[in-house]
Amino acid sequence: MNEESFTGGTKSEIRTVSKQDLDQLKTSLAEKAKSENLDRLEGQNNQMKLLSTLTDIKLSDLQYDRELGEEADKVGIRAKADAILFYYDDRKLLDHLGSLLSSQIKKGFVLEKNKLSYSLKKVEKKEEVIRIVLTVKGNAVTNVSPVQVIQVVKGTPVKNLESKLKQEFKAEGFRLDVRPNILLLNSWMPFFTKNITVKTSSL
Repeated sequence: MNEESFTGGTKSEIRTVSKQDLDQLKTSLAEKAKSENLDRLEGQNNQMKLLSTLTDIKLSDLQYDRELGEEADKVGIRAKADAILFYYDDRKLLDHLGSLLSSQIKKGFVLEKNKLSYSLKKVEKKEEVIRIVLTVKGNAVTNVSPVQVIQVVKGTPVKNLESKLKQEFKAEGFRLDVRPNILLLNSWMPFFTKNITVKTSSL
């Protein structure tokens, strides 16, 4: 609100509505409408990710309860707000990135899609084209078949297991879970492949 002094027979100080007051009120309403629309869409589907920087609010049918220059302590506004939202499907984007990167992985390696992640670095819209710059992180591991591993380790002394895995598959490490925990059998891997289960992943 602008504060101005008016003088007549006696001096008094009153407040009048300024153009800056009306503009600030309009901006505040647009920001509130934007925030409410973003919160509502995000609450409907966690899989949908909003490009909040591209969100646009169009206000129309503006009605102020005070006139420009009118004496007042407060000013109210009513308007119709139309929101233009841009969003994408997080799961579909990860699937697309996984397929794109998998085609670039060297032979003998496979991309761990479940450990793929990304972050948005830049989002911009020019006319009808939206350009997004991403930073993507992922792990590529040696493409080893669990069946191959089982054939190599069956009947192997547990003390030789690490060196054998490194020699055959260039493994960086392993974890052995023996069940049931029988002392006499713990020092050897089972001889029957049906008694061995293998899961491969990056460390």
